[in-house]
Amino acid sequence: MTLIRLLYISRATQPMNADAITEILIAAHRNNHPRGVTGVLLYQNQFFVQVLEGKPDDVQYIFDKIKNDPRHSNVTVIQQNPIKKRGFPTWSMGFKNLDELSGEDAEKLRDFLEAPITEEDFTEQRPIHLTALVDRVMALYAAEN
Repeated sequence: MTLIRLLYISRATQPMNADAITEILIAAHRNNHPRGVTGVLLYQNQFFVQVLEGKPDDVQYIFDKIKNDPRHSNVTVIQQNPIKKRGFPTWSMGFKNLDELSGEDAEKLRDFLEAPITEEDFTEQRPIHLTALVDRVMALYAAEN
């Protein structure tokens, strides 16, 4: 079975409170689970960074829904690659609000929190920043996954 990982960034069209993010996560679970799509959604500074993993057609279907979601703007693919195994195999959509991390989690991601997601991450200059962030999140939360 061929699998891909798609990493994208987008800007929220308005600030997201806990209720708005919960609505997004409920929709993600409802849409992703039946198609076998897994991944993680990160939120910081009114930006989303999301990883979608699964069969190419299923990932594209979900990504097309996201691109048409009025809560997202400037949806930009950072990376799309074939993968041998999933980084988030049990998360139909994991979530971490980087604006609210504290304690040990905040310490482990300190270098990313000190260089928050900005408009620059939509350019070709900074995709390595986002891929490194996702790799770190994958490693940190592997036990939960």
